[in-house]
Amino acid sequence: MFNITCSREAYLYFKHLGSLEVEEFWVVGVHANRKLVGGERVFRGTVDACPVYARDIFRFACRKNASAIILAHNHPSGDNRPSAEDIRVTQKLKEASRLMGIPLLDHLIIAGENYWSFADSGLL
Repeated sequence: MFNITCSREAYLYFKHLGSLEVEEFWVVGVHANRKLVGGERVFRGTVDACPVYARDIFRFACRKNASAIILAHNHPSGDNRPSAEDIRVTQKLKEASRLMGIPLLDHLIIAGENYWSFADSGLL
Protein backbone atom coordinates (compact mmCIF):
# COMPACT_ATOMS: atom_id res chain seq x y z
CA MET A 1 0.00 0.00 0.00
CA PHE A 2 1.25 3.49 -0.86
CA ASN A 3 2.25 5.87 1.97
CA ILE A 4 2.19 9.65 1.69
CA THR A 5 4.36 11.16 4.40
CA CYS A 6 5.64 14.30 2.65
CA SER A 7 4.89 16.62 -0.26
CA ARG A 8 7.34 14.78 -2.53
CA GLU A 9 5.49 11.48 -2.06
CA ALA A 10 2.17 13.25 -2.69
CA TYR A 11 3.66 14.74 -5.87
CA LEU A 12 4.66 11.27 -7.07
CA TYR A 13 1.04 10.15 -6.66
CA PHE A 14 -0.32 13.22 -8.48
CA LYS A 15 2.49 13.57 -11.05
CA HIS A 16 0.20 12.57 -13.95
CA LEU A 17 -1.68 15.87 -13.53
CA GLY A 18 1.31 17.75 -14.95
CA SER A 19 0.60 16.57 -18.48
CA LEU A 20 -3.12 17.45 -18.61
CA GLU A 21 -4.48 20.21 -20.85
CA VAL A 22 -7.35 21.20 -18.53
CA GLU A 23 -7.47 21.73 -14.78
CA GLU A 24 -8.43 18.81 -12.59
CA PHE A 25 -8.86 18.82 -8.81
CA TRP A 26 -8.05 15.61 -6.93
CA VAL A 27 -8.33 14.41 -3.35
CA VAL A 28 -6.67 11.49 -1.61
CA GLY A 29 -7.57 10.10 1.76
CA VAL A 30 -5.05 8.64 4.19
CA HIS A 31 -5.26 6.70 7.42
CA ALA A 32 -3.66 8.07 10.59
CA ASN A 33 -0.44 6.21 9.64
CA ARG A 34 -0.46 8.00 6.23
CA LYS A 35 -1.33 4.87 4.26
CA LEU A 36 -3.38 5.77 1.21
CA VAL A 37 -7.05 4.75 1.38
CA GLY A 38 -7.94 6.02 -2.06
CA GLY A 39 -7.91 8.95 -4.40
CA GLU A 40 -10.18 10.37 -7.03
CA ARG A 41 -10.74 13.31 -9.33
CA VAL A 42 -13.53 15.36 -7.80
CA PHE A 43 -13.66 18.23 -10.31
CA ARG A 44 -12.69 18.83 -13.94
CA GLY A 45 -12.53 22.34 -15.29
CA THR A 46 -11.18 24.26 -18.26
CA VAL A 47 -7.73 25.34 -19.36
CA ASP A 48 -7.56 28.00 -16.63
CA ALA A 49 -10.30 27.38 -14.06
CA CYS A 50 -11.90 24.60 -12.05
CA PRO A 51 -14.88 24.88 -9.69
CA VAL A 52 -14.29 23.41 -6.22
CA TYR A 53 -16.91 22.59 -3.59
CA ALA A 54 -16.05 21.43 -0.08
CA ARG A 55 -19.08 19.14 0.13
CA ASP A 56 -17.78 16.89 -2.64
CA ILE A 57 -14.28 16.70 -1.18
CA PHE A 58 -15.53 15.77 2.27
CA ARG A 59 -18.15 13.37 0.88
CA PHE A 60 -15.22 11.44 -0.60
CA ALA A 61 -13.28 11.59 2.70
CA CYS A 62 -16.26 10.30 4.68
CA ARG A 63 -17.03 7.55 2.15
CA LYS A 64 -13.42 6.33 2.40
CA ASN A 65 -13.30 6.75 6.19
CA ALA A 66 -10.15 8.85 5.76
CA SER A 67 -8.34 10.23 8.80
CA ALA A 68 -6.96 13.13 6.74
CA ILE A 69 -6.87 14.40 3.16
CA ILE A 70 -4.39 15.77 0.67
CA LEU A 71 -5.54 17.87 -2.28
CA ALA A 72 -3.94 18.57 -5.65
CA HIS A 73 -4.78 20.36 -8.82
CA ASN A 74 -2.85 21.23 -11.93
CA HIS A 75 -2.00 24.40 -13.78
CA PRO A 76 -1.86 23.63 -17.51
CA SER A 77 -0.09 26.99 -18.00
CA GLY A 78 3.08 25.48 -16.51
CA ASP A 79 3.23 28.03 -13.67
CA ASN A 80 3.06 26.22 -10.34
CA ARG A 81 2.64 29.35 -8.21
CA PRO A 82 -0.76 29.65 -6.46
CA SER A 83 -3.20 32.25 -7.71
CA ALA A 84 -5.16 34.46 -5.31
CA GLU A 85 -8.14 32.16 -5.95
CA ASP A 86 -6.05 29.06 -5.11
CA ILE A 87 -5.10 30.64 -1.78
CA ARG A 88 -8.70 31.67 -1.03
CA VAL A 89 -10.10 28.23 -1.85
CA THR A 90 -7.42 26.46 0.18
CA GLN A 91 -8.16 28.63 3.23
CA LYS A 92 -11.89 27.84 2.91
CA LEU A 93 -11.12 24.12 2.63
CA LYS A 94 -8.77 24.33 5.61
CA GLU A 95 -11.60 25.82 7.69
CA ALA A 96 -14.04 23.17 6.44
CA SER A 97 -11.53 20.45 7.35
CA ARG A 98 -11.29 21.84 10.88
CA LEU A 99 -15.09 21.81 11.22
CA MET A 100 -15.34 18.28 9.80
CA GLY A 101 -12.52 16.94 11.97
CA ILE A 102 -10.69 15.65 8.88
CA PRO A 103 -7.33 17.46 8.68
CA LEU A 104 -6.16 18.93 5.39
CA LEU A 105 -2.50 17.92 5.30
CA ASP A 106 -1.45 19.57 2.06
CA HIS A 107 -2.62 21.04 -1.22
CA LEU A 108 -0.29 20.68 -4.18
CA ILE A 109 -0.26 22.59 -7.44
CA ILE A 110 1.22 20.49 -10.23
CA ALA A 111 2.62 22.20 -13.33
CA GLY A 112 4.57 20.14 -15.82
CA GLU A 113 7.21 18.30 -13.80
CA ASN A 114 7.16 20.81 -10.93
CA TYR A 115 4.94 21.24 -7.91
CA TRP A 116 4.17 23.76 -5.19
CA SER A 117 3.07 22.71 -1.70
CA PHE A 118 0.87 24.81 0.59
CA ALA A 119 2.18 22.86 3.61
CA ASP A 120 5.86 23.30 2.67
CA SER A 121 5.23 27.01 2.09
CA GLY A 122 3.67 27.49 5.53
CA LEU A 123 0.19 28.32 4.21
CA LEU A 124 -1.51 25.33 5.90
